[in-house]
Amino acid sequence: SAATGSKTHASDFVTAVAKRFMQRKQTVLKMCAANPRTLTRGGTRSLYTHIIVDDERKLMYCDTPKAGSTSWKRVLLVMAGMEKSLYFAKNLHDRRRYRYLSSSVFNKSDVEKRLRTYKKLMVSRDPLSRLVSAYVDKCLNVKNPYGKRIRAWVNKNGSLDATGPVSFVDFVHYIHHTAAMGLNLLDRHWRPISVLCQPCTVNYDFYSTVSTATEDASFILKVVT
Repeated sequence: SAATGSKTHASDFVTAVAKRFMQRKQTVLKMCAANPRTLTRGGTRSLYTHIIVDDERKLMYCDTPKAGSTSWKRVLLVMAGMEKSLYFAKNLHDRRRYRYLSSSVFNKSDVEKRLRTYKKLMVSRDPLSRLVSAYVDKCLNVKNPYGKRIRAWVNKNGSLDATGPVSFVDFVHYIHHTAAMGLNLLDRHWRPISVLCQPCTVNYDFYSTVSTATEDASFILKVVT
């Protein structure tokens, strides 16, 4: 019957996505074992400022700009009853609307318990795609504060003295210059996700990607709601 076929399809979907999450987790574990020092840089103090806590659903999400963070923040606010609609949610990037793991309401024991028992989500994106997205969003508008700051650096250190939008080449030079002084000094919109979320420090349950975001989110929400 149609109902039986629908159930079978749903079951196949859940099985396939669960398998994909398991494969991703195994890949991360292998990478961490092979490169423990490279992939644990950043320190927990910085890490906790990026992890949003949803105590009601026992879910923690590593806030990763330019990797679907706006969509996940919409979902978190709607689930918490702070917004009625995914499509009309406002002030999504106001940190005061979320509780981060770095919050003073959590003591060391609270943090450890949540890291140990809550479901944890990290979302990744192709690094070049994420970098281009950050460039378009932050640098092409000459009035954007990010663009102004980078333009000032280019005018001081680059070969050109211009007032127009920062070129992608100059943007990359600026990032390279900053990264040489420390990856944690990079703005979070283009800081490597491995530094933001530290997957070798936090044992994430769900490793999602922008390219499979819709399927991943459907599966995750079935688990936590």
